[in-house]
Amino acid sequence: MCRVTVPSALYDSGAKGAQPVSDAAILARRLRQAREASGLSQGEVARRIDYHRPTISEIEAGRRQVGALELVTLARLYHVSVVWLLSLEGEAA
Repeated sequence: MCRVTVPSALYDSGAKGAQPVSDAAILARRLRQAREASGLSQGEVARRIDYHRPTISEIEAGRRQVGALELVTLARLYHVSVVWLLSLEGEAA
């Protein structure tokens, strides 16, 4: 399975004195933002893509890696680009 990563040298400008942010944390935050902007609950997302709700929670917490096909599926569901999910550019989904 192909794994997706984002550049590791990214920083969270919202933190006191720019703190490094892990790749998983960036992707997890973007996935949560996109889901919330879509007005979907974790349970609704899980049902639509045939996952268990705790799996969506683990993805959004950065405790579970996301495969390339999963990332594309979630991007389509949330009506955002994969590029947006993997970057710190832009404000909202």
